[in-house]
Amino acid sequence: MRLFREYWHLHNAAYMKKRGPINFAQRFYDAFGFAHDAIYPQWKTDKDYKHSWVLLEDLPGYPEKYASVFDNYNIYTTLNHYPKEYADARERFREAKLHHERFLNLKPPPTALLIKERERDLSAIEAAIPKECFVDFGFDFDAGENKPIRDLDEAAFFTMKLLNFFEKKGVPYQMFYTGGRGFHVVVDFRCFEQPLDVNNHHVNKAMAKMIEDEAGGLFIDDSIYSSRRQFRLPNSIHNTSGLHKVFLTRDELERGVDHVKALAAAPRPIPPIDHTSSEYLCRLYGLAKIEVDKKPKYTVKAADVRELQAARQSSPDASRPALPVANLHHPPCIREALEIGIKDGAKANRNIITVFLATYFKAIGRGRDETTVLLTDHAIRVLARFSGSGAKEIESSTKGAVSTVFRYEKYRFNCGTAKKFCFACNDTCELFKKYRESVFNRRLQKADMKGFTSANVYETPEEIRKAIKIGNDLRLHASLGYNPEDAAMQGVVSELRHAAPDDPILEYRYRGMRIRRSNLEKGSALYKMAIQIYVGDVVLRQIEAFKQKKDREDDKIIWKDFIKTRVFEKEIPYNQEKWLDIAGLVAPEAAVEYLIGCIERGKFTSVEQLEDRWEELYQTYQEREWAYAFPLIAELRNIALRDIKPATLLAILDEWQEASLTLCNQALLDAELELSMKRSFAPEEGEVPNSFVEKLRKSIGEIPGKGDVARQFIQDNIVIQNNLH
Repeated sequence: MRLFREYWHLHNAAYMKKRGPINFAQRFYDAFGFAHDAIYPQWKTDKDYKHSWVLLEDLPGYPEKYASVFDNYNIYTTLNHYPKEYADARERFREAKLHHERFLNLKPPPTALLIKERERDLSAIEAAIPKECFVDFGFDFDAGENKPIRDLDEAAFFTMKLLNFFEKKGVPYQMFYTGGRGFHVVVDFRCFEQPLDVNNHHVNKAMAKMIEDEAGGLFIDDSIYSSRRQFRLPNSIHNTSGLHKVFLTRDELERGVDHVKALAAAPRPIPPIDHTSSEYLCRLYGLAKIEVDKKPKYTVKAADVRELQAARQSSPDASRPALPVANLHHPPCIREALEIGIKDGAKANRNIITVFLATYFKAIGRGRDETTVLLTDHAIRVLARFSGSGAKEIESSTKGAVSTVFRYEKYRFNCGTAKKFCFACNDTCELFKKYRESVFNRRLQKADMKGFTSANVYETPEEIRKAIKIGNDLRLHASLGYNPEDAAMQGVVSELRHAAPDDPILEYRYRGMRIRRSNLEKGSALYKMAIQIYVGDVVLRQIEAFKQKKDREDDKIIWKDFIKTRVFEKEIPYNQEKWLDIAGLVAPEAAVEYLIGCIERGKFTSVEQLEDRWEELYQTYQEREWAYAFPLIAELRNIALRDIKPATLLAILDEWQEASLTLCNQALLDAELELSMKRSFAPEEGEVPNSFVEKLRKSIGEIPGKGDVARQFIQDNIVIQNNLH
């Protein structure tokens, strides 16, 4: 596959004065053998020649050639590797943008309506650029005043800690000194067989957090895991220190920071990238991908923004004009951003806060020009102390940021961003309730627990229905049950168990948990026994129900009558629908839906009628459970419904008996051990009675007899007549 990478050169005034823009074309020709405008797909230089960008095929020597055009000064790239489709789409966008610039220069000038329409078309072409890419797995240990790592020595310490962890896990890596205040560690995307995906940078972030947890506190900068985060190109010159970003070995890092800086005085050779596959990272990527794909995000909708008081104040009507920005009532997060700028501990910078504020003012309906003036003044007055740039540079970058936000639809105001920057979020904001409910529902889905709060008070049947479904998505069916989530978990368990069969003490990580292989084996066996006990209990309850129905001892039970299910003399079909836990009453989802429908249609006019319906669901639990469990038997044994025979039930009872005895004996062993410890600590009390142990022993003695009676009942009383099923 042909892959492409992006490269940037950030100029400053001194460099541009020294070189000049005209010299670049000849330098490109000298480096590549062709003029810069022939580079596929484009070469771009800003009008003020402060920034240049290029997309080059990922071929050996191309990064060095590009860097040589600018004397290796301040060159950046990303960790992304794009396919040819991205390059083609970029070329289409470049051509459309050039055509649009020519369109704006027409005489007479086009109308504002036509310009807006063309800008929408241009935005659509840019939005069509594919976002899928491969992303190298990078780590940035950067020191600074407002960062957890205070100096370069600490950055070297944490870098060494990560290297020790990688060497223990057999992960290949490359390490670089940035030439400034930190170190980079990069793992090639091929080392963990990363597929082409749009969320790979999010998955890498989740992997980094898992590694940080497992390695024990690394202070990893997780802000680098964005879609196009720039990394300084190896062997390029740092514009502040004048040192090069250089490749380092572990031994060179161990010799100290002064030695590292001495090595960075000149470019150094970079060894070939080791992309040997790492089993550890392959498994970690799979677990992180599951975590990222299942993580929903709350997005503020346009209708929600209109509920903000500032939005209403910005919308003029016949009775009043729009208020000036200074007189608006803003949400607490915006007030803090305008007054404080960047809060302590927030992973943000001047440009990020400017973009955040610009998305807000765009959302409430303020104009671009008005927002530009406001945020430019705010950047110079409030945000300047968080930046080392001068007033002119701050003004220029602020104008560019606001212009970008207003031009593209993808920049939207979001409550999650405000929380990420540590700004206040409370009930003085009209959006707080919606954001809180969204976060609450995500935690509910993740933890499967729900306490009584104001969010549990519902006003309409639709809210009740939605809350019941969300609250039970991860619950077990029926009393023990089985659901797709459990099946997926069993698939993960099976994959982990067979990942490295020769290593009995290997540890795995799954959704933040550390799991030893021995625990995995034991847990899987216990889960299987629990399912066998549940299915056996269902069969025993069905047998007991038919015992009570038999009029005479010599009556035979037709097989098709034994397996069918009737509720109030009406036969119900087999199904594997969801079961819901309604305040302790376990019932099928369809039955609960029917009950809610009766409430909506006014069929129930009193509390007594509703209580009667609850009573009906309780009394018919066993029949509905059998309708669920019978197809479950076929699924667990991988057979068709018609292939379930009395012999199948005999096998289920054998498994039930063995699993019940094993589980009860394990519980008895634990209980007797605890009892013996209690006696040893209090010998003067003599024999310590324990009703639980006695009941457990009695239950173990009854299990074989219960199984024998059930098997005998099936053999003596159930017959298959005319091969009907």
